[in-house]
Amino acid sequence: MAVLGTSVAEIVQHAGGLLFDYGIAGWDLIVLGPADTRCRALQILGTHTFTPDSALSSSVNQAALSGEDPQIHVVVGAEGLFRDQPRMNEAVSELFDCNCADVMLWSNPNETDLPRMTKYRMSNAARAFKAQALCAAGTTPLDGDAHTEFFIPVRTSGGRIAVECCG
Repeated sequence: MAVLGTSVAEIVQHAGGLLFDYGIAGWDLIVLGPADTRCRALQILGTHTFTPDSALSSSVNQAALSGEDPQIHVVVGAEGLFRDQPRMNEAVSELFDCNCADVMLWSNPNETDLPRMTKYRMSNAARAFKAQALCAAGTTPLDGDAHTEFFIPVRTSGGRIAVECCG
């Protein structure tokens, strides 16, 4: 699973439970983000972290993934990151085969988004680890259901993430 965000706090807020649960189930977790990604908060969740510059090396998949199948099966990220930074699609397309991956984006949900959002219900352990990661990131939980994270499933087109369907 590859996760892309603009800050550690954002990544933990929106996808911390998902990351922990998938990691504990044996998935390899790659987080691509700003320079502060190499921090305790993401270590608590069990991720391998890279800055975008280091991730652009062709060996990122092999270096980060210990399994026999180094292919990324899920890409998770901030909707605004893909919508506001057109180069992000190109970089993600270079790194991962988005035609073979499920793509889920987080956003600040509003009433119009709720019907198309997927709810991820965290395990009890994920909630506990996410709380510790939030503390390490120096932030507090978002308002709302502390047991659920929300994602918008997104289609891909020609290996690119079709962000226009999200906003």
